[in-house]
Amino acid sequence: MKTIGSAVLLALGMAVGGCTPPVPEGASSPIPPPARMAVLGREVALVPGQMTNVQGEPLAIAFLRVVEDSRCPQGVQCVRAGEAKVEVMLTLQDRVENGILSTAAEPRSASLGPYVVHLVRLDPLPTTVGPPSRYTATLRVEKP
Repeated sequence: MKTIGSAVLLALGMAVGGCTPPVPEGASSPIPPPARMAVLGREVALVPGQMTNVQGEPLAIAFLRVVEDSRCPQGVQCVRAGEAKVEVMLTLQDRVENGILSTAAEPRSASLGPYVVHLVRLDPLPTTVGPPSRYTATLRVEKP
């Protein structure tokens, strides 16, 4: 796994800390606000750029982006269902790791320390016009 740039870490760190980073010139909106707090064993939905802390745990999870989406579009009959891949960032104290999670093939989860983050689903499906303008990744964090 690799780490991401310091500008993204700074912006996501500010979001977790309750600060809203300034909107870069020419950008239409700031980084999404932190999601509701994640709870071990329960699902949490994030949009790209959104981060959440895990209640009572020193872990933060961010949904960075959709890397690929070759899933069968809504209303179309496909021979193969396809898959989507999302990039997540896990932060545990001073450790930061990125992982690519898949909707159909492995890996469907990433781990850092004693925590495992699973990709439950990615919504919505593409359409025949193209990919969605806004994705939501549903994740579940566990501590086996």
